[in-house]
Amino acid sequence: MTSPLISVVICCSRPQSVVSCLDGFAKQRSRTAFEVIVVGEVQDIQKSYDRFDLQLIPCSNPHVNVRR
Repeated sequence: MTSPLISVVICCSRPQSVVSCLDGFAKQRSRTAFEVIVVGEVQDIQKSYDRFDLQLIPCSNPHVNVRR
């Protein structure tokens, strides 16, 4: 795959919903190369896609607006 022109970043707190979103991206018919980066609860996401590069980044607290 060529270098992506677009990067999509998804904050993941609901892995099942993210998989549905990724499946939707896989159905896109575009000539533009893109990658999807999922950050958060990614331990249960065990998929790969031919249409785009998928990067999974585990993060224990994906919510940036949490009061400390």
